[in-house]
Amino acid sequence: MSVLLIRILFLAVPGLVGYLIYNQLAYRVNKKNWEDFSLVFIFSLLSYTIYGFLSSKELNSVNAALDPDMSLDWNEIVIASGIAVILGFFTPLFSTYKLINKLGNGLRITNRFGDADIWDYFHNSKEIDYVVVTDLKTGLIYYGYISHFSDPYEKRELIMTDVKIFNEFENGVEEVETVEYLYFSREHNEFTIRVPKAISQTLNEK
Repeated sequence: MSVLLIRILFLAVPGLVGYLIYNQLAYRVNKKNWEDFSLVFIFSLLSYTIYGFLSSKELNSVNAALDPDMSLDWNEIVIASGIAVILGFFTPLFSTYKLINKLGNGLRITNRFGDADIWDYFHNSKEIDYVVVTDLKTGLIYYGYISHFSDPYEKRELIMTDVKIFNEFENGVEEVETVEYLYFSREHNEFTIRVPKAISQTLNEK
């Protein structure tokens, strides 16, 4: 491994730190290798740029990477890594709260909501509270709060809390059981989720 490559790897530490935090917090669909390398580069560039702006000094990092006679400035790398940590925690807000899409919607540039799919959009909605989940395989009906949900494009999994379980009959429904926690797993076309105005009204409508 060449000296130049080793130096570049050391200088990329802030980018790697920021990327690892961002990748853990922000959901990404169909990740590609070139996107990972691009994010490492962007986090490195932003970290050193912000450090240079705040310190009002010329950074030696880039010159040291290209000039084997110059020593690496480890203080720059450490401080830039600290900045990358902040960026790693801050940048996922753009995807979590769909800030870019909201700006585009406000400017009438796009109608896209920004989530990976409707499943993600539904569960990230602040208006969703208690729901009615109907299992199309068993006929059971679950009324409760969805505390966790699986990632898009995977098998649909839910963890529900404070759940009332109902059995559906021809003449209506009957409450079978109440549980504190419930794990639910089905294919995407084997159940439905509804948001009721009132549990009694919704269940009696079936």
